[in-house]
Amino acid sequence: MIRTQEATGKTVDEARTNACALLGVEKDDINVSYEVLEMPQKTGFLGLKLTPAKVRVSVELPDEPAAAPAAPVEEPAPVVEEKAAPVAEPVVEETAPEAPAAVEEPAAPAAEGEEVEVPIRIEENAKVQAAVDYLKDIGDKYDLIILDPPAFAKHHKVLGNAMQGYKRLNARAISQIKPGGILFTFSCSQAVSKELFRTTVFSAAAIAGRKVRILHQLTQPADHPINIYHPEGEYLKGLVLYVE
Repeated sequence: MIRTQEATGKTVDEARTNACALLGVEKDDINVSYEVLEMPQKTGFLGLKLTPAKVRVSVELPDEPAAAPAAPVEEPAPVVEEKAAPVAEPVVEETAPEAPAAVEEPAAPAAEGEEVEVPIRIEENAKVQAAVDYLKDIGDKYDLIILDPPAFAKHHKVLGNAMQGYKRLNARAISQIKPGGILFTFSCSQAVSKELFRTTVFSAAAIAGRKVRILHQLTQPADHPINIYHPEGEYLKGLVLYVE
């Protein structure tokens, strides 16, 4: 079960702290992740007004065990009062009626404010997990890593879970690469804009706790022209990162 909470603050860290406080969790908890929705910006005349940062914090909680169904109550067999008769009647053995089968009730719906995690797709989720597990095993012996996964978000309905997949993958790669290493990271999901992909990679760098600089921002070549009425056609995007 996953719970989420959005909050604002003067800085990203303050907004993250506020959201964790509302959820009642510690921000350094291993089950806590966050996504930056808006960066703090100076606006207004002479930049005197500060627009606060906004983040969304997610925490994964263990599912509560389902309550065992109550055992059916057996009703006592009815007592038949027999009257004496002048002629003996054959005794008919009566069998008690069978108890009705217990009906399994559907699970209760999720409480208000709780989200049910829906995987991107089983095979795509497995690919992300396999890649993350592989990156865990390589240690810090590589100074060049290329992340070019398949499209996680082919439509907007799975966009939220897709961005979690991109964030997990990039956070692991940024954590494992050697200091001074170069990371090429790409997305070919048409539902993911360049701005959203860049923000997600920023969140991954914050989770990894590494200083990262963008050396180049990559886009699709001239043989992939973009229809002005179909912005999703600009689906190829990438970043070249220097990780300190």
